[in-house]
Amino acid sequence: MTHAIGVGLISRNLVKKELAERQLHEIHLNSKPIVIQTSLIIATHKLRDPKTMHLIRLIEQKWNMIH
Repeated sequence: MTHAIGVGLISRNLVKKELAERQLHEIHLNSKPIVIQTSLIIATHKLRDPKTMHLIRLIEQKWNMIH
């Protein structure tokens, strides 16, 4: 028998209702902050668009502020 287990990271804020209603259960793995390597994936042709590049810079700035 195969057991498929999916694991993902999501903001606690996005599932606060489900946590409050006990539809989801949070498992505390440790008390130390963990380091997560992240990537932003975007189509190559979009890298020439100034609006896309502005959005990427904003994401980088915000992400660096919280990590």
